[in-house]
Amino acid sequence: MDRRSQGRPAVLNLWASWCPPCRREMPMMADMAGSNPQVDFLFANQGEGRKAIAAYLRHTGVDLKTILLDPFADLSRHYGAMGLPATLFINPDGTLAATHLGEISREALAERLVALLPQDRTRTE
Repeated sequence: MDRRSQGRPAVLNLWASWCPPCRREMPMMADMAGSNPQVDFLFANQGEGRKAIAAYLRHTGVDLKTILLDPFADLSRHYGAMGLPATLFINPDGTLAATHLGEISREALAERLVALLPQDRTRTE
């Protein structure tokens, strides 16, 4: 079996603590991550150090399970994200399914998650 077929869908959020739209959407993103265990949520901080990130999370009380450090904003360049926040939706095979630039609403995120997840897990192929 191809190992890629065993992957999981993912949401990759590119953010920074100095970004007002990032700060506004972060509590909702953390809540959605906790409510959707079938999707891997990854929060890639763009350009800040561990201390700044920890201070921000401690101050806001936001609990993120998976934080990636991207000190040189390599992910932003790779995906062509021209601003923050950027939310990327990754298929289980690792391909990019969709992107959302700017602050995302709970409704838009939920809609993208439905599109990202297999619709019928009981069907055999």
